[in-house]
Amino acid sequence: MAVLLPPKWITTVSADEPPSRLALVTLTGRLEAVVALLPRAARHGDDDPELVHQLRVWTRRAGSAIVLFGDILPQRRARWIARRLKLIRKSCNPARDGDVLIERVMQEPTWSSLQQWLEVLRSDRRKAQRKLRQVARDLRRDEDFPGRVAAFLKKLRRRDSNRSPEVLLLTDWARERLRPLSSDFFSSIPADWQDDTALHRLRVRTKHVRYALEPLAGCFSEELRTNLVPQIESLQDALGVIQDLAIARDRLQSDLNQTRLPETTELRNLLSRWHEASHRAKASLAAQWPAERFVEFQREFRELLEG
Repeated sequence: MAVLLPPKWITTVSADEPPSRLALVTLTGRLEAVVALLPRAARHGDDDPELVHQLRVWTRRAGSAIVLFGDILPQRRARWIARRLKLIRKSCNPARDGDVLIERVMQEPTWSSLQQWLEVLRSDRRKAQRKLRQVARDLRRDEDFPGRVAAFLKKLRRRDSNRSPEVLLLTDWARERLRPLSSDFFSSIPADWQDDTALHRLRVRTKHVRYALEPLAGCFSEELRTNLVPQIESLQDALGVIQDLAIARDRLQSDLNQTRLPETTELRNLLSRWHEASHRAKASLAAQWPAERFVEFQREFRELLEG
């Protein structure tokens, strides 16, 4: 079931407009996307996994925007929205992780113990979908999430129309907001690319930078969209592959430990293959991103911020 989604790049706000206008445009698109996707993902996410995936992505984009524009938003309302976005995202995680894992397992050769595991995974996926439906019902029925989002956006529009002259231009404001994010990102480059904890930290900060850059496309040169963000997206995708393998390995090991399925030679071999695939993926990522590439990337990023 298709949902018309807004563009991820915000290019309709010019660099000489105030930050409040960019906040309004960005949050309107992102929050309305979440409101539209939530009931559809709750009702149809088991038949159309892409709905759950898109709900999680747009929830992250909306949450990132609230952090990015936090200093110019109505604080109490923004905190309420941010907490509900986090709740929605967390309710998506088991369903989305289940979809990715089931798809991975279905690519393996067929044998009886693997089919048993698929039944376990599908059963857990149905439970995850029920939890997502419950969260969606609670937010609609008990908390009027769509209504609260609409009231939040109405307040932003009123603030924007009644704003006083801004001292700080949008591009200057954007540079100030990006500096700590870029610093966190580059400081998290791992010394050991086999270190799962370090890779997870880098993945989190990569997402923070990427989702912050998307609304700021109109503030900087085309280099942002054509060069910098594609590199960040490529890094995030590679880290995502490693994360998905880690989830698959941990889940199979857990189900074997809990005797949710028989411990067979085939499943032990599968666990070993996934471990080796994870090692290779990490080595490939280290080769793609040597230290000198990060140095060059940091230089390009600094030039963007300094103009």
